[in-house]
Amino acid sequence: FSGDVKLFRKDFMLNGPVEKGIAPLEAARRMTKFEEQFREKEKKWHAYSEGEALFGLPITSFPELEITKRELELLGRLYS
Repeated sequence: FSGDVKLFRKDFMLNGPVEKGIAPLEAARRMTKFEEQFREKEKKWHAYSEGEALFGLPITSFPELEITKRELELLGRLYS
């Protein structure tokens, strides 16, 4: 999952709605795509965290997801 998260973040930075020079409609389309992908990752993130807590393991942090979540929230305000 960790590797998947890093690839997702890299793709978001290279091909996401923040890419310079893209049209607003294309940025909105990309925003929708990455929001959907993020929701899938977020579900897994919460499930893994709950499992770690259940078994008394240290909770793994995913700063890439935390940063992406915040950026998507801010971009959502911009595009809505």
